[in-house]
Amino acid sequence: MKKLVVLMALFLGTSLSCQGKVMAKDPVEGQIAVETHDIRLGLVSLSGTPTLSGSYDLGGFYAMNVETGVYYYSRHDRVNGFLRLPAFIDDLPEGTYEFGAFQGQGGWMAVSSKVVTIGPGMEDESGYVTLYLDIAWEE
Repeated sequence: MKKLVVLMALFLGTSLSCQGKVMAKDPVEGQIAVETHDIRLGLVSLSGTPTLSGSYDLGGFYAMNVETGVYYYSRHDRVNGFLRLPAFIDDLPEGTYEFGAFQGQGGWMAVSSKVVTIGPGMEDESGYVTLYLDIAWEE
């Protein structure tokens, strides 16, 4: 019983002495604000025509930060299993990225990847940074 009273006194004393003295790190301290950009992705046909419309046998698009290796993935619509353009990557932080596409289920086409540095002033009149990836081959 004596041990229980001593333990309770120690617990209460420790709890009361810590009130108001909890040290919390400011979540903003040491962090740098990074600008983000909305990316719109399209394709360039084998004949060299850029397009932001149509449906293609692709699994989706990605952007991989070449410095950190972090991947960002597109949001997109599907029509009968095919990806409908344009595809979008929202809130991509500034930096240098490899943009590419995943092959679709049928394997009917492939897209070449491209390295692009995303920074201020790249938005077009619609508010997007619009990028076109080349179709490498298609059947």
